[in-house]
Amino acid sequence: MNNLITINFADPIREEYNQAIDKTAALNTIAFKYFKGDRIEAHNYLSDNYIDSVEKDLPNPLMINQSNNQYYQPELI
Repeated sequence: MNNLITINFADPIREEYNQAIDKTAALNTIAFKYFKGDRIEAHNYLSDNYIDSVEKDLPNPLMINQSNNQYYQPELI
């Protein structure tokens, strides 16, 4: 009788961020999937669960998508 239970301690959020090439896009995706679109909560979660050397790699959530560029579709003008 084998009563051995294997527990996987891998964090899927951390794994998804580690495998991403574009860290800003990964942070946005993680925020959407796991934190109801709140980038600040996702940033806090990742920074709390990371070593300090990796935290500098995280983008500042307040600086993402705050440009004042106006986009328009030329065919609608």
